[in-house]
Parts: sequence; C-alpha cells; structure tokens
Amino acid sequence: MGDVAVHVRIMPESTDVDMNAVLEKVKEILGDKLKNAEIKPFVFGLKVVEAIFVVPDEEGVLDQEVEKLSKINGIQNVEVLEVSLV
Repeated sequence: MGDVAVHVRIMPESTDVDMNAVLEKVKEILGDKLKNAEIKPFVFGLKVVEAIFVVPDEEGVLDQEVEKLSKINGIQNVEVLEVSLV
C-alpha cells in the first residue's frame, strides 16, 4: 500500500477561539506529515484551519490523526474534506 493525502477542515467552537494557537497545535501534532495548513475565513466571522497531511494508507491511521486533531482545546469538530492516493 502507499500513502494518502488528507484534506481536513478544523472547526472551532466559537469565534473567540485563538486560531493562531490552533494552527500551531496542528503543526505540533502532525509534524513532518503536515504538507500545508492555513487559517481561512468560513462563515459569519468564523475562521477555520484547513490542513493537508500525508499518512500511510493503512486501516485506522487516518482515524487516529483526526482523533488527535479533534482533541485540540476549543475545537468543535474535524471534517475530512478529501482523501486521495499519492
């Protein structure tokens, strides 16, 4: 098996969440797997972090990474937007 590129949207609980701190935590959690991450405007003044990272195409690996991201303080959910083979 190969690797998969994963595109996720990390949603905060409210507009009061410091998205710069969330972005730094994403970088810390994903490390070398992270290929791109940025803060983007979403709706009604809400900002989100969108990130692209690469993980092995093995059962459970993607779920583990999403679970880690969802445990960041102030995060409501992590939505997987796209998964593709690389």
